[in-house]
Amino acid sequence: MSDNIPEIRVYFSKLAHGSILDAGCNVGSYAKLLKKRGNVVGIDIDRNALYKAPYKHKILASLTNLPFKPDIFDFVWATAVIEHVVPDCLLEIIRVGKELFFLTPNKNAPIDILRRLLGKKGTWESPDHVRLWTIGELKKYGKIYGEGNGLPKRSFWARIPLIDRLCFYMPRFSYVILLYIDKKQLKRY
Repeated sequence: MSDNIPEIRVYFSKLAHGSILDAGCNVGSYAKLLKKRGNVVGIDIDRNALYKAPYKHKILASLTNLPFKPDIFDFVWATAVIEHVVPDCLLEIIRVGKELFFLTPNKNAPIDILRRLLGKKGTWESPDHVRLWTIGELKKYGKIYGEGNGLPKRSFWARIPLIDRLCFYMPRFSYVILLYIDKKQLKRY
């Protein structure tokens, strides 16, 4: 693993190639992985975070109105970003990339459903989350995978390696949704 980045994210980062957009890059948490794969442009709306991002090319802009032509990037990396902006941004990000990888919280993660039943807030319920997505809403765009179950690392169940594999192949049980889009394979784009 690379700097405590989950194995599944490292796997998807290896699909990145050519011209890469790190959409909502913040301070560039994935810069080491992405810079090995191609020429990366970081874009974010937070000037202070963008300043810290270790990219040569950085753009201060909103993901709701990207200053790029359609399909200009070979690969778009958008992790933990679409839940922070209006839903329209998803289509805007898809517009500029040929292959795309999104990571976002699973609104219907079993652990959060249980928390709500117990009268507690879901772990993803946060004032800075504008919109949480479900698997059903995202699967129309591409292939869905899952990551992790949301259990504390100290938990007995979280230590069983098969649990993470189960979440990857059965995203309904996952804490996080991974969406992979390859426009060459999808005729609607």
